[in-house]
Amino acid sequence: MSEKDSVKITKKTYVEFFYPGAFVSTTGSLEVTDRDGDFDIPKWAYAWRYYDKEKIVRNGKTYKSGRLNISGLVYPEGEVLSADDVRQYLPNNHILLCNMKTNGWRNVIRTPIGQFFPFEADDTVLCEVRIIGPVAQQDRACHN
Repeated sequence: MSEKDSVKITKKTYVEFFYPGAFVSTTGSLEVTDRDGDFDIPKWAYAWRYYDKEKIVRNGKTYKSGRLNISGLVYPEGEVLSADDVRQYLPNNHILLCNMKTNGWRNVIRTPIGQFFPFEADDTVLCEVRIIGPVAQQDRACHN
C-alpha cells in the first residue's frame, strides 16, 4: 500500500433471528449496536445469533465482507437431549436418532413448539425447560 492509499473500515453488528418454517427455518436480521442483547425478541423466534459485516473503502472503491465472527445460536428456551435421552423419552423417534448418528450430533435441542435442531458446542440455552423429561414443564434452569 503506497502513501496515497486511503482505507476506511466500518464494522456493523447484526442479530439474526430464526423462525419456524414449513420445511426449513426462515431468518431475519437486525442491525444492533453490540452483542449485549439489548433488543426485543420477536414473538415467534426460537433462536438468534450474532454476526458482523465490514465495509472497506479504499481509494474510492467500496468492498463489503460476507458474515464474520458468527456466534453460536442462542435459544431462549428449550430442552437439550442426548441420544440416550431421545431413546428413553422418545422411543419411537428412530428418524431423529438416525439423523443424530449420521450427522455426528452429540445433542439436539427441542424447542417449546416441538422442533428439534442440532445443539452445537458453542450454542446456548438461556432457560432449559423440561418438555419431555421426567418432570415435564416443571423443571426450569434459567441463566440470566
